[in-house]
Amino acid sequence: DGENTVTAATLTSGGETYYRLRDVAAAVSGTDSQFDVAWDGSVVVTTGTAYTGEMPTAAAASGSAETLTLTVDGASVTSAALLANGNYYLPASFFTSIGVQVG
Repeated sequence: DGENTVTAATLTSGGETYYRLRDVAAAVSGTDSQFDVAWDGSVVVTTGTAYTGEMPTAAAASGSAETLTLTVDGASVTSAALLANGNYYLPASFFTSIGVQVG
């Protein structure tokens, strides 16, 4: 079905759980739901491509709320996000939009 349940470092804000983007990318690499994450002055997500980045270091205890604009397969997408230790954490709704089930 193309959906995989993955675990990732998380942060919670306002009762919503946010998942570290690179953890999810690494967890689903090699599956039908795989996607790559890159930095090109902003976050770039390419679906259908294996994750090529490094595994993130230890999870953060808290993060700052942001509105993140990222590029997904060439299209600009805006999502609520948390930024912690240089890593973005995004809500399940973002991952669902690219075919990945988190939680």
